Amino acid sequence: MTEATNQRDFYGFCLKVDQIELYTAFIERYLQDLQNQNDSFDKVIMDQTQEAIKTIDSPELNRSTESVEEPSLERSAARNFISSLSASLPRMPFSPRTSMRKIRFRGSYDGVQAPIAEMSPPSSPLLHASFSKSPRSPGFFANQASHCWIVPLSPALRDFIRGGIPPNYRRQFWLGFTGCHEIISACPGIFDNIISDHEHLVTEHTSQIDKDVERTFSGAIGSFSRDSLRKVLVAYSWKNPNVGYCQGMNFIAAALLVFMTEEESFWMLSHIVEQILPNYFNKSLSGSRVDARILSHYLKKRIPKLFKHFQKINLELSVFCTHWFLCLYVTALPVETAFRIWDWTFYHAPYGAKVIFETALSILKLHEVDFNLNIQLEILNLKRKKLLATQDDTEAALLLNEETSKFFDYNELLSVEIKPLEGNKVNTLRDKFKKEIDQEIRARDATIRNQEISNLTHLEISELETLHEQFLKHPTVNDFGIDLETFKKVILVSFPEWNSEQGARDEFLSRLFRSWDINQDHLLDFKELMLGLAVLCKGTIDEKLELCFKTFDVSNSGHVTRSDIQDVLGMIYKIYETEDSEKEVEIMIDIIFQNRNPDAKFQASEFSEIIFTQPMLQKCFQLENPKEMR
Repeated sequence: MTEATNQRDFYGFCLKVDQIELYTAFIERYLQDLQNQNDSFDKVIMDQTQEAIKTIDSPELNRSTESVEEPSLERSAARNFISSLSASLPRMPFSPRTSMRKIRFRGSYDGVQAPIAEMSPPSSPLLHASFSKSPRSPGFFANQASHCWIVPLSPALRDFIRGGIPPNYRRQFWLGFTGCHEIISACPGIFDNIISDHEHLVTEHTSQIDKDVERTFSGAIGSFSRDSLRKVLVAYSWKNPNVGYCQGMNFIAAALLVFMTEEESFWMLSHIVEQILPNYFNKSLSGSRVDARILSHYLKKRIPKLFKHFQKINLELSVFCTHWFLCLYVTALPVETAFRIWDWTFYHAPYGAKVIFETALSILKLHEVDFNLNIQLEILNLKRKKLLATQDDTEAALLLNEETSKFFDYNELLSVEIKPLEGNKVNTLRDKFKKEIDQEIRARDATIRNQEISNLTHLEISELETLHEQFLKHPTVNDFGIDLETFKKVILVSFPEWNSEQGARDEFLSRLFRSWDINQDHLLDFKELMLGLAVLCKGTIDEKLELCFKTFDVSNSGHVTRSDIQDVLGMIYKIYETEDSEKEVEIMIDIIFQNRNPDAKFQASEFSEIIFTQPMLQKCFQLENPKEMR
């Protein structure tokens, strides 16, 4: 791994030794172009907003907004915003010449540049509305709840976004594209309330967050506040306890904080985790496996030669693409390149996930053959290495890891001709492959579970597979286990002779159910059911004696009393429909305690001696003929 240096990029992130030459060539041109890019954005937004005002004042809109409370105030606010827009639009906080000296390498500059989040353009309802994700039809419509005008994005602005949003504009655009600005307006104070309510609570997630915060982009200066990073991650762990916190989220949150406030970063992180990267941060990490399969699907169709080569060298795509996707490229590519991918990803919300696959295909296509698209690389006499020339999976994975870290020029990725993917198609593939992977996970878990049960019992794997199929035919609670009523139906299939006196039978089966319910959740999962049935049907004498004792010891105290024995004997005698069962039970109890203290408490070993004096107990727990297997 290439060591980091004390030199940092435009945002304050550390550069590696082998990146410095490439970064130097890139930043010289980038900073010179950035001011022009800002001016272009200024003009496009001014033109689009002027068109918005014309529509606001149009007779058609006036008629369509008659029901909106005080529409004239909204139009007045829009006009006032336009009149001040030229003066308030953001400018680069430094000139190109100053940037070269002070910003190019942040590690060589004594001062710390203000965070980008503090350089954002002024907020306004109209500017927010320009980035709404409502259907992009011509004209406007009034949002009566918030009085927010919805303005379609122009083709010109779309083209600029494709090439990358200037840093000063990212906050507003990202919040607008994803709809997070609307959530923040609708849910004020939620972030602060979560922090204040859980400030001093320590959980498994907060402990891991505390470890990871200092390791996140270690060495970065002036990029983000680590205290803010902790707050965002802790707040999200409480907001979404099903996810909590997983490694990878820390890098995404830190990158967001470069441009945004804590509250804004919190809601943007929610959007990324829940919309763009669903199921990436659960226990099974199924989301990353699903997306690796989707990338394989598109690679086979779009770059078949490379797909076949990966098959030949046994390269699993997840080896590299999980790292790319898990942090939305921000730890795999230079950060400005990753941020430009984010620009395009958020623009396509709610179908932003398609962009991560388009980017992956572009990177792979760029390395499929040995050609040179970039003037900058020609000057440096560098050429992209051939993936098709790699000899094994390790060489290919290392090549991709090394080369992606040098993608400073985003235009190089734009140069690759990749047909855009359909967002709804990507979502359909996600649903399809998620079902497949969930089924594979269940099959794997079943194999492990059956092997474990087989090791603990006298049941064969083939028997367990058949029994599990039958188990799934019964209704379960939350797809987890069967309740008492279902258990009664299941047990009577194996022991039809118990289907007699209902009251005694139900009470006896309730005791049996509780003794099998290992985790005491009032449900029996497949493992718990099999462990019990295996003992009852195929267990050894000692195993059956232990089961019998647990059935009597309903309080799990480790001993049974005269009352316990009398209760269970009464149930069993009634189940087997013996005549005058109550009298027979009294006689048996008198015999048992003939030479014993009536208040005696029997341990398991003492209780075993009693069982062998009771033919009905032996019959019930299959002790009369231990070699008989059910």
